[in-house]
Amino acid sequence: MRVDWAGAIENENLGKIFIGGEEFTGIGYQGLMTVNTKTYVEEPVRQNDGSIANINDHDTFIVPRCKVNFKFFNIRDYQRLCRVINSANEFPVSYFDKQFGEFRTYMMYVEPEEMAKIYNVGTSVIGVLDYEVSFIGTLNNLETFKVLYLPKYWNGNALVDLTPTSIEYSSSATYTKGQKVYWNSSYYEAIYYENSFKEIPPTNTQYWQKKTPTLWNDVTTYTTGDFVYKDTTSGGNTTRKYYEAKKENFYGYLTTNREYWREISVSEYSDTKTYSKGQYAYVLSGETKTFYQAIYYKETFSGQSPDDTKYWAKITPQINVEREVDWGKSIHILTRTELADFYQIPEGKTLNGWNTRADGTGLNILPNSNWSVFENTTIYPILGDVE
Repeated sequence: MRVDWAGAIENENLGKIFIGGEEFTGIGYQGLMTVNTKTYVEEPVRQNDGSIANINDHDTFIVPRCKVNFKFFNIRDYQRLCRVINSANEFPVSYFDKQFGEFRTYMMYVEPEEMAKIYNVGTSVIGVLDYEVSFIGTLNNLETFKVLYLPKYWNGNALVDLTPTSIEYSSSATYTKGQKVYWNSSYYEAIYYENSFKEIPPTNTQYWQKKTPTLWNDVTTYTTGDFVYKDTTSGGNTTRKYYEAKKENFYGYLTTNREYWREISVSEYSDTKTYSKGQYAYVLSGETKTFYQAIYYKETFSGQSPDDTKYWAKITPQINVEREVDWGKSIHILTRTELADFYQIPEGKTLNGWNTRADGTGLNILPNSNWSVFENTTIYPILGDVE
């Protein structure tokens, strides 16, 4: 008698598994267990209050796993399976993946085999009883899918195109680090900056700033960038150390407190040394030291086309440009600000989120999250009224 279970998924191959191209049948009742485990590239860390404030910043990948149990496994099939799993370190495994409701194939390796009881009658070996074997995905040769941010939104009746912002690249324009442009069907972000130099004397005020250290004490209020010194005497010898304040408007904190102070290494200026912004040097005149701090920083340029990787980085994800993503890998979902870098958000509207259907009836995707890809996907902005 056939029972019609509402919402059930039918699959006539449910009792089969394919390992290294070989078909195996006879999986026991409830003998197929599958899971796709989300794994973090870097383990999230909780704050002191227990929260994980940056959870959406973490990249993830998905590891498929499969465990199959044969209550009775024919001895010939068992030997055939052993030949498959012992002949290679990885092999394709196809089975019914309950998460996706269909057969999926993954490159996998086998976990160490546990001992199993043989079933014999006299000297005749017939099979293996209650045989269980587990497979884990290697994430090699993953299927690749296309992801497309489509710059259209549903106004309740139809799809409406968003208006691109005016960011066409121009060789005559001057750009600053962080600016974005559109060039040859792709978007790019300016990444160029300089903060180091050599053979520039401390008297050059474009590169150096004169700093005079003061004696640290516990009643003076200090702020970011203040330059102090502290003397320590031991065995008749006095050692002077220099420190720079790291926080705004504080007092009373010892220079050993690394949250408020950083110890400064200061040596005599040399025209053979390369200096970076924030470093210190002194010029010696007789017995007098005059201190300077490197301040040079440049982040503007022009005339450098976006294919020059010293000045530009290609932006991902692209708007209105298909991106290829391996199965189970995560992508960063754009925020309202990032969307506005490419397209104008209509007046009176705001980005409520993203969805795999223009009318919002598909899968909701949170802005500024990392979202795992399992199929070809088009992502639409969902706009709402500004409250």
